[in-house]
Amino acid sequence: MRHEAERPLWQRWPGQNFFVCGGRTMAGPTLSGFYVTFGFCAFTVGLFNAFSAPYLWENVSPALPLICGYFSLMTLVSLARTTFADPGIIPRAGAEEANLVLPPTDDGKRQFSREIHMQGVSRPLKFCKTCCIYRPPRASHCRVCDNCVNEFDHHCPWVSNCIGKRNYRYFILFVFHLLASTAALFMSTLAHLIVYTRENGGTIFNAISKFPGAAPVLLITFFAGLSVLGLPCFHGQLLTEGVTTNEFIKRTYGKGRSPFTRGSFSANIAALWCGPRQPSALRLRQPLFDDHYIEVESESDESDNEAH
Repeated sequence: MRHEAERPLWQRWPGQNFFVCGGRTMAGPTLSGFYVTFGFCAFTVGLFNAFSAPYLWENVSPALPLICGYFSLMTLVSLARTTFADPGIIPRAGAEEANLVLPPTDDGKRQFSREIHMQGVSRPLKFCKTCCIYRPPRASHCRVCDNCVNEFDHHCPWVSNCIGKRNYRYFILFVFHLLASTAALFMSTLAHLIVYTRENGGTIFNAISKFPGAAPVLLITFFAGLSVLGLPCFHGQLLTEGVTTNEFIKRTYGKGRSPFTRGSFSANIAALWCGPRQPSALRLRQPLFDDHYIEVESESDESDNEAH
């Protein structure tokens, strides 16, 4: 017999996440960023398919619409995989677990920091007062989603989710396919207008007046491409160094080498693409009681959660 205060974890989730399909999948606190990104992508592809794709198929080559379609489809798929995924959230400790993890000392105070040794270097383990856990190395607490995320990279408002250990590869796929699709759509639409102008005379503005949907496609893809142009280079540099965006911004390792790098860009890439995907540590449909979680108060500010 179920207790009257017993509910599945996703219904009494202590964080700020948004759940769909009865707790079978999750996203960030709001899906507004996802809707905007998805809407712009779908709108641009729709205009291209309505105005440029038929002409290119019949007068240039079917390959151009097919290439644009492939990259656009993969952009939307990787966007959805990034958004509706557990990024690597570390479960919060329950009330009883928190007392075991952080027992009071003889003077009644609690020890909010510990150290571990990795490759001969001492690394601090910070205690998260909200999640009541010692965060493992590379984990950080996101104040937007209000969760500790393993290998926290950053919180991306355009995909409405944190980027962490479990969805970083999908985020990289999204960035790559977004850049490829914007380039393919821009060049294909421009080729459509140039070929039409050469075959029918007049100027390119006459071609735009004939196919009014081509101008918005050129503008959207041009500025979208410029906005994401540096992301592949930036994340390529991060993969070369074996660090996350959060670690890069905070200079976690100073001028030293990250202890988590595998030694080379190719080895880090192979681990990202070919390594096993970490299973989710969350049991969102598991029933819990309403008093399962607590928060630990601290007398100092040294253990405050980090804002990202």
